[in-house]
Amino acid sequence: MSLFGALSELVGGAALASAPACDLALPDSTIENQAGFVSWIAGRDEMREIRAIVEAIGGEVWVGTETRGLAQRDLDQHVRAAARLVARHRPSAALLAEIAAAARASKPTGSHSGDSIGRRIASDIMARARASGAFAGGLSAVPADIPIREDVVLFLLDRTFAHVVDGERRLLRLGTALSEFADAQSPGGGKTSQGTPGGLAGLGISRSFMIQIEQAGGTSFLAGISERFGLAERSVRRAVALVDSQAGDGEGRIARLQSLAQWLADVRAQLMRPSNDDAEIRRLKTAAATALADGDFEAAMDALRLVRREMRETRRRTEERLQDEALALRTQMVEEARATGRLAELLAARGEHAQAADLFAEAAMALPRAERETAWRFNLQRAEALLQHSRERGDASALSEALAAYGGLVRQAAETTNTKALAEACLGHGDALFVAGERDPGGNRLKDAITIYQKAIQLLERERDQTSLMRARMALARAMARQGEREGSVEALRQAAQAFRDAAAVVSADKLPGDHASIQMSLGGVLLAIEEREGGAALLDEAATAYRTAIGLMDSEADSDRWGEAQLNLGLALLGLGEQTRSAPQLEDAIAAFRAAIEATPRVKVPRRWALTQMNLGNALAALGDRDETGTALLDEAIEAYNLALEELLSEAEPLKWAITQMNLGTALIRLGERKDRRRYWLAAAAALVPALEVFEQQGADDLAEMTRQNLRRFQDSWDSFLAPQGASPGATETPKTTPERPRLAQAG
Repeated sequence: MSLFGALSELVGGAALASAPACDLALPDSTIENQAGFVSWIAGRDEMREIRAIVEAIGGEVWVGTETRGLAQRDLDQHVRAAARLVARHRPSAALLAEIAAAARASKPTGSHSGDSIGRRIASDIMARARASGAFAGGLSAVPADIPIREDVVLFLLDRTFAHVVDGERRLLRLGTALSEFADAQSPGGGKTSQGTPGGLAGLGISRSFMIQIEQAGGTSFLAGISERFGLAERSVRRAVALVDSQAGDGEGRIARLQSLAQWLADVRAQLMRPSNDDAEIRRLKTAAATALADGDFEAAMDALRLVRREMRETRRRTEERLQDEALALRTQMVEEARATGRLAELLAARGEHAQAADLFAEAAMALPRAERETAWRFNLQRAEALLQHSRERGDASALSEALAAYGGLVRQAAETTNTKALAEACLGHGDALFVAGERDPGGNRLKDAITIYQKAIQLLERERDQTSLMRARMALARAMARQGEREGSVEALRQAAQAFRDAAAVVSADKLPGDHASIQMSLGGVLLAIEEREGGAALLDEAATAYRTAIGLMDSEADSDRWGEAQLNLGLALLGLGEQTRSAPQLEDAIAAFRAAIEATPRVKVPRRWALTQMNLGNALAALGDRDETGTALLDEAIEAYNLALEELLSEAEPLKWAITQMNLGTALIRLGERKDRRRYWLAAAAALVPALEVFEQQGADDLAEMTRQNLRRFQDSWDSFLAPQGASPGATETPKTTPERPRLAQAG
């Protein structure tokens, strides 16, 4: 016999010997038929319990100190010896009563001095076996040449009864099989339990539960449950045994039995309900429902385990498919968004910024939620497109949308650790605030722009992003310059100039010539604005240097517009220096700069700037002509330049600039009249000065009006000379004691 077979007989014998704990009184012949019980139960579900116990004991045998050194043959004989002892010396009634009470109360069996119930049963059997001389006389069915060690037998009995009766309610679950085996051994019938009602004895349940079932109707009651819930007789018997094995209120067992039967019926109905499951799962569910109805709970559990495994596998496959589909969908969404973004970029390149903004917003919304950074980037491009549209079309609504968009982007970036993104959003927000400040002189938008530019600079210095830092510094300086001009604050203009100097220091003229040139032009403009308010040759000299640097970095053909603007402003700086220092070379350089600006400024394309350049050329020619007390060529050129300027400057469109040009023309005519035909040129001068004075007075330009009046008074002081004969000697003419004043125009750009 194999070790597994021997252990099976030992476990079966222990279950038969413990039958009284299930209210079963089995005859000696039945209890001693251990091999027959194992063979009989092999085809039943309860064999799972026997097999589980055998496997557990087998594992303990291989690691136990008592059995580790025994040979296979010796170990088999010790198991058979233990089985014989169980058949001859069964557990005492007191210990079985304790087992029954503990099992029905669902409590662990008690222990004495730390011994478990299995150990106590084994010790009791061994004591009675010794007393009967079983070891001294040898055990039958055990070869005489194999000595039987008591410690090994005690170990085997201990572990066997521990698994059969101690704590896992296995004995109660085996009760039905024990009862049916006993009935099979005595086909003539009769009661197998002690004093239990006839017809229920085969249930293998406690006497108290049997009495409750009899009171409820006995076998008729159980048959009614079977019919009512569609359960086979065996299923009802299994349910009865299961309820009896559960702990709890003994008086409520009938209700629990009906509830369990209802649950079995509900589970069966659920399993048989039509579904979209695949064929294998439907087959397994049907098998489980059939097993439940037949009382084969173990088969039902096996089928349900397979259902669970199949459904888990189906779910896993579905999950993988959904993940693949989700990944494909996400990829498609991202690609769609990128395609939309590329179309938006193309529209922006074509100048269709409003349509581009709509597409950037669409691209951001098309992205999956996880693509937050990409969506943020599209929204930034949308804000930029809105701002550019507002700049080009003057659209106040687009500017309002851009401000709101940038504000939202700043808040979103501030919630992350992406400092660079926050700096980008601040920079764009500052640009939008600057545009809003330009359009609303009475608001605080420019101040807000300055504040947010400063914040952007702090962030970019931390990121060491020199390109964006340069842009931020230039934007800050530009905003400061505009604020200084608006407030008339020289201090603000000085701060702007320093900001431009700082930007020039970090932008390499070699690597970024275009950007460096832009900074130098902006610096020159601020310096001219400061000089206009407080004077100073040093400011003009620095401005001229800045413009020369910018011009040296430009291509006169590729960037003719900005090159011409830089030449005009260089001429203004040199003109101011020449007038303050009375330096003819500087005036000559100014004239050269103005002529270069005129050549680069198409009259048809930018008539206003062309006219301003002609006017300032006239100023430079007149200033240089004043220093030549005998020559008239420069004054003639100056007068020609003024007249060309007046062809484009209309008094209705720009009255002040028209009047200034008229006044400067009159001044040049006065000087020319001193050297040529006084009557002709001075009368022409008066014709130019009088309408200029009228415009100054109408426009409230008091300083310019007073300057014009002073020039006219010189005519009055020399009135007699106006009436002198044409051929009179020039020396007889009373000339003005001072050179008439000539204002310079503001810078271009």
